[in-house]
Amino acid sequence: MPVFPNTRDDGDRTFTVALSSPTGGATLGTIDVATVVIHDNDAAGAVQFATASYAVSECAMLPCAAVLTVIRNGAGASGVTVDFATVDGTATALNDYVATTGQVSFAANQASAVIRIPLQIELGAQPLKSFSVTLTNPRGGATLGPQATTEVRITDTR
Repeated sequence: MPVFPNTRDDGDRTFTVALSSPTGGATLGTIDVATVVIHDNDAAGAVQFATASYAVSECAMLPCAAVLTVIRNGAGASGVTVDFATVDGTATALNDYVATTGQVSFAANQASAVIRIPLQIELGAQPLKSFSVTLTNPRGGATLGPQATTEVRITDTR
């Protein structure tokens, strides 16, 4: 019986094979049913930020965004998704950046994706400010890597 490969991290699969109705004078033995296990060899990998922090500059004109790279390590079977959300720090939503939530999606064998967080423009000189972005709820068999949170540091260009 052929086993057809896929690229999904879908766990081990089992099925049974039963022998019945022997012919030609044969008889069934005491074991006439077998369970077959197909071990899944696909892994979805771990998703995390490429770095612990990102340095961005406040822009003089809109639109302006912090561009963060999310990477997938270990394996690339199937498509996976992970949620993300911004968290205030010394930089706050509305004043310094736009609060953003969403999903990052990876196709099978895709190793990286980007998140864009819109930045705001504040008048006058500003001190260094920062906020965080956190990855949560990985799906499609993926797990979170050790760098599931990153810090975005905004420097003033004035």
